[in-house]
Amino acid sequence: MMNNFFFCSILYICIVFCITTLSFLFFLNFHGLESLWKRIALEHNYIGRCYYYGQGFPKPDFQQAAMWLEKAANQDYDDAQYQLGLCYEKGQGVKQNPEKAREWYEKAAANGNNKAKQKIQ
Repeated sequence: MMNNFFFCSILYICIVFCITTLSFLFFLNFHGLESLWKRIALEHNYIGRCYYYGQGFPKPDFQQAAMWLEKAANQDYDDAQYQLGLCYEKGQGVKQNPEKAREWYEKAAANGNNKAKQKIQ
């Protein structure tokens, strides 16, 4: 009797695991990995902007902002690329570097950011 219960419990857990896994894979297939990747970049950008402007913090933390913005910028998120360019231009959270600022502005402009396009003209 106990062996039957144990076997049924294990079988139930396996079935639930398989259904959950298949549901997740269906979600990824339906929405695409690209949309998941964009969502992660959006979250990194949001955290970076919160640090940059001091939203939810006593004061801005430019080093943390630059770190989070770089994560989003490396995922080709144009707003983060522009904002990171500002960090390098002004030396906020990173060492001031006009060349790196221009690189990030150019990447942001290539991804359609209008503010970055104005910066590189």
